[in-house]
Amino acid sequence: MMELLHRLGWAIAGASTLALAAVLAGLVDAGSLDPPGGAPGGTDGVRLPGTPISSLPVTLSQPGNYYLTRNLSFSTTGTAIDVTSENVTVDLNGFVLEGAGFGTGIDSQADGTTVRNGTVRDWGVGVSLAGNWATLVESVHAISNFEGVSVGGGVVRDCVLVGNDTGLNATGASVTGCVAAANGTGMTLFDSVITDSVARSNSGDGIWAQRSMIQRCAAVLNGDDGFDVQSSLVTDSSAATNANDGIAVSDTGSLIARNALHRNGAASGGSGIYVSGSNNRIEENHATDNGGVNIFQDVGISVGGSGNTVVRNSARGNTLNYSLGGNDAGPIDDAATASSPWANIASP
Repeated sequence: MMELLHRLGWAIAGASTLALAAVLAGLVDAGSLDPPGGAPGGTDGVRLPGTPISSLPVTLSQPGNYYLTRNLSFSTTGTAIDVTSENVTVDLNGFVLEGAGFGTGIDSQADGTTVRNGTVRDWGVGVSLAGNWATLVESVHAISNFEGVSVGGGVVRDCVLVGNDTGLNATGASVTGCVAAANGTGMTLFDSVITDSVARSNSGDGIWAQRSMIQRCAAVLNGDDGFDVQSSLVTDSSAATNANDGIAVSDTGSLIARNALHRNGAASGGSGIYVSGSNNRIEENHATDNGGVNIFQDVGISVGGSGNTVVRNSARGNTLNYSLGGNDAGPIDDAATASSPWANIASP
């Protein structure tokens, strides 16, 4: 038995050696690894699970999965893909749904709508879902629309919003992993939660939010405020090189904590954090090198209003590190000599 196993092992080793030699000698051709040239074609002849969409306009009145078979364009008013049934998935299948600067690319007021995996371009509204939490928009590129994606609930994730007047307009939604760049306003949020997202190089605010939660996000190089919030939470985020304020806080009841603010306000005058409302809490933020235009306006952390709590922040290298008015603020000191656990640290 041992002799048989020994011979079998040698036979396998010999076969492997011959196969390797054949590859090295060019006897085995695995084919070219270079991708084919040209734009991707349609898939009209390929059947995927569900119902193909190969022309517009179309109304989806039955539940199920629907998918594009090619790039489609629609140049008249109205809606290109109108979803009237619950539990419909529209898979753009990697293709482009293109309008003529007006109308709606995909519209649904039904629950259970999913839109995924493709591009909506040149619409009044690229994707409009007015359902509840049972809706999903994922892996969609919204480009050059008046409003890229508009949702009234549900989840928006892994989307790219570029060149729209407003990239994302979300009410009561959960947003994660999205990028808004070169829009008018990057994202507008009402009663929503946004995490792990980026607003960059928008001509207006990066993210405007009311009664919302913003966590682990970044706002960079926007033409107005990085984050402009009312009655919202902004934590563990960063705002850098925005033309006006890194974080602007109006109204009441916001918590602004553990954020990094760097070089905001240099272009048009602004602060790392600017608070004009009352009864907000500003805690454990770090503001560096903000301001540069007006010493009376450009401040690392500037808090007006009344009844705001300002504690345990640090500021360094700003035009003016702190302007705290008559609010409830910890003493301003340097780290080496501060004795209060609520001190705000300032360094030249």
